[in-house]
Amino acid sequence: MIDLPYYGLLAVHILAVAIFLAGSLVEALSLPSLSKEGTLEPRRAAELQRLRFGNAVVTTPALFFIWILGLAMTLQVGWFATGWMKAKIACVAMLTLIHGSNMVRLQRLSRGRSVSPSTFRPLLAMLLLVLAISTLVLAKPF
Repeated sequence: MIDLPYYGLLAVHILAVAIFLAGSLVEALSLPSLSKEGTLEPRRAAELQRLRFGNAVVTTPALFFIWILGLAMTLQVGWFATGWMKAKIACVAMLTLIHGSNMVRLQRLSRGRSVSPSTFRPLLAMLLLVLAISTLVLAKPF
């Protein structure tokens, strides 16, 4: 028997994940070129404004829905006690921290403040975390 409420939550959760990852990918690919020091020329300022708007209206709300729907499904099915779910939640928390870090960088850049080039590679970290989350969800290893 199909549990429609669960599968409905799952469908919206997956949609929110896709939207969040698309927005985060755009941010991660745009930030290095925008992090150059100097005055904000109009073109760069406009791109920063678009990124901040997309972040506020699309990416961050998608992350909110990921958390709410993911936790609702976990409660509904009773997966909180499983090890793989704890590991998945830790990975999603790290993705949330990366998103927060990108938000701070965007805000500083839009105010004309310089942002030091980071040795941290958010795009690589995001890809590894998404791979880990996908593996945990599909395999449920522990």
